[in-house]
Amino acid sequence: MSKAGPTRLARAILEAAVKAVEKGGESALRVHDVASRAGCSVALLYRHFRSREGLLEAVMFERLRRFGAFDSRALREMVEASPDVATFVRRYEVFAADVFGPERQKNRQFLAEFIATSRTRPELRRAFVEQQRETQEAFADVVRAGQAKGLFRRDLDARAIASFARAYTFGRVLAEIDPEATGSLDDWVRCSGLFLSNLAPPAARAGRTTSGTRVAKKVPVRRPAEGAAKARTRNAGLPAPRRAAT
Repeated sequence: MSKAGPTRLARAILEAAVKAVEKGGESALRVHDVASRAGCSVALLYRHFRSREGLLEAVMFERLRRFGAFDSRALREMVEASPDVATFVRRYEVFAADVFGPERQKNRQFLAEFIATSRTRPELRRAFVEQQRETQEAFADVVRAGQAKGLFRRDLDARAIASFARAYTFGRVLAEIDPEATGSLDDWVRCSGLFLSNLAPPAARAGRTTSGTRVAKKVPVRRPAEGAAKARTRNAGLPAPRRAAT
């Protein structure tokens, strides 16, 4: 068999296994069913993944890889396509409404389950740590691209910004445990937009709201007493005004 053969077969097995787990959870991963869908024998499946446990670990890692790759790629495209901070924030809020919405709730739950499961699987734990380093660096690269473009301030470490932003996902997992005790999704998205707006350099934020509209300059209102006091100060030392003859 050619070198490309096992690779294609391994991908087919992995894809069939991923679909099974996504549809029915870990208990739905049945080796015979997966081998049948991939068009191979159970023996070939074990040749590539050693055991059901090995296949399950590969499935969990693959799902996590897809999750992180999508987010970093989409964010990088937004950074590159946004001419200013206000435009980036508007686009991000649309993105965040999808990422933090109910359609991707299973993905967020999976991320939490993955962390818990990896604690008892050393190999999965090592793979998870390595994958998280790669994902973290990918997000940091997005931040660096935004810093180079003037969207984000440069006096903060890109890795620190990336870590803080990624932690937002875990916060959403906690919020979804008891939705009644948390704010609405719209408020959640607005909070993320405000966070990004305040990451902009001061010059980019000056005089603009998160929607890009210019804020009217406030004119100080002088109190009558304050105005009279300043007038007395200005007039100090001047001759008294001449009274009209009566």
